[in-house]
Amino acid sequence: MSFDAGGLTMPDYDRTTDAGDTPEAGRGGRERRATYRALAYWEMLCAGGEVPSGGLLDADAPPDLRQSLFVVSIRRPAESSVIAQGGAALDALCGGPATGRRLDEAMPYALRDTFGDLTRVIDQYRKPVLNSGMTQAGDGSTVLYRSILMPLGNADGRVTGILGAIGCRPVPSSI
Repeated sequence: MSFDAGGLTMPDYDRTTDAGDTPEAGRGGRERRATYRALAYWEMLCAGGEVPSGGLLDADAPPDLRQSLFVVSIRRPAESSVIAQGGAALDALCGGPATGRRLDEAMPYALRDTFGDLTRVIDQYRKPVLNSGMTQAGDGSTVLYRSILMPLGNADGRVTGILGAIGCRPVPSSI
């Protein structure tokens, strides 16, 4: 499955400046960062406190998040894990379609070790992990990114995948 979107600019960094709004919340108190909205979606999937199962995104995934979401099928070692589904934001970051590619092949060089390490942490602790930083995208541009990786499991409680969301924006030329 692919998700339709374009460019690297994501709602993750789209903030309002209205008086009384926090940087994290949009008008009416609605969270605007894709990572936190993805966490709320994952928590909804955690019926009874269990890590949600799944290998692919359900049709009920929020449409406004689809471009930011991706699913990783965990393999051992973690770097050989495969991107089962990639949204447009991940495709743009990777410089092309990420679906079906291994993490160590698809991810920009600077993120390969980071995502491999975070995959091992999620596999061990079964908890969501936030991550942000700066990297070079597949098109050579430098971007700021924010991501969240959340465990997906099987009926035995073993972590078998990751539901992720990522948002990126170009680094301003003044930096």
